[in-house]
Amino acid sequence: MPVDIALHPLGTPVHGNHPDAQVAPAIQHQVALADATPSADFVVPKPGAKLVLVATAKLRVDIRLTADAAVLNAGTSAMVLGANERVSFFLTPGSYRLLTAVYA
Repeated sequence: MPVDIALHPLGTPVHGNHPDAQVAPAIQHQVALADATPSADFVVPKPGAKLVLVATAKLRVDIRLTADAAVLNAGTSAMVLGANERVSFFLTPGSYRLLTAVYA
């Protein structure tokens, strides 16, 4: 039950953050991350970025700063990804890692 991950820049200061800058090339991405496998580190530049996730099945996801990655626990996370739905999160500058678990 993989999940695709893409980190996109925010919109331009002239146009604000709407519409989202998803037409811009991704800053970073990871394709088909396996369930229960920690992601690569995603480095978010200033002023922040948008993390976009698309899962093939209903999953729980835990997103934490890389420094706190030891406590990643997707099984107890309240964040849920629907199957084949685009879900996005705003992240402040820093380095992040995520983990998914089957929704049960």
